[in-house]
Amino acid sequence: MLRLLREDEEFRYAVAGLIGLGEIIKRLEAHDEKFIEILKRLDRHDEKFIEILKRLDSHDKKFIEILKRLDAHDAKFVEIFKRLEAHDEKFAEIFKRLDTHDEKFVEILKRLEVHDEKFIEMLKRLDRHECEIAELRKDMERGFELMYRHISALGARWGMMAEDAFREGLRGLLEKEFGLKVERWRGV
Repeated sequence: MLRLLREDEEFRYAVAGLIGLGEIIKRLEAHDEKFIEILKRLDRHDEKFIEILKRLDSHDKKFIEILKRLDAHDAKFVEIFKRLEAHDEKFAEIFKRLDTHDEKFVEILKRLEVHDEKFIEMLKRLDRHECEIAELRKDMERGFELMYRHISALGARWGMMAEDAFREGLRGLLEKEFGLKVERWRGV
């Protein structure tokens, strides 16, 4: 039988038909059709994949350009941070100087407060002195009025003397008694 299967083609087909080879061939043909459909779909997928790869290449180029620009920005940021650190150091120095100035300013304010207190005290003393001077002025006016009355009384007593002698005597009296120096006489 094996020899017949190898040598007799007709016998082989008859056996194949009996064992369902036709069914197998039909199924294989159906599988072939499905396989061809799958291959067509794979071709469409390949086309889409190629399109995706082209787009991906385009995106890669853009991404590389973006990375270059990002590197340039990084370099600029590094420079900015260096300058910022330099500014931070300068600001720290400025703040130290400001702190020193603040301390000096506080000291000046304290000294100004002391000066204000002394100035207020001086104003009070000045007010007191003005009051005392006003009192002295009133006392002097009363004293001059009293002196004028005394002099008038003396003049009445000494009315007999000559006017020059009276004035000389009066001048001496004013200088000795009151410490006043008469430089010239005014008519009364």
